[in-house]
Amino acid sequence: MAVPEPVPQPATPQPDASQLSVKGILIKGELRQALIVTPAAPDGVWMTTGAEVMGWKITGLGPNGVTLVSGQQGVDLKLYVDNEPN
Repeated sequence: MAVPEPVPQPATPQPDASQLSVKGILIKGELRQALIVTPAAPDGVWMTTGAEVMGWKITGLGPNGVTLVSGQQGVDLKLYVDNEPN
């Protein structure tokens, strides 16, 4: 009896971090929170380090923004975006 070959699984698409933004940061003593805006929460949701949002995990949170990780990919979301033309 032949052993069936494993069926290749399609690659899981990387989550889209471009749909996320940081609207506010709160740091008070040990408390660190970021107000993260998503398409499902346009007013934002307060989240802490370790929280997951749209396939991304918050691994860092500082006064200038948050660091997100999904698999091997990392993204920094800045609180203030430089929108000046080059």
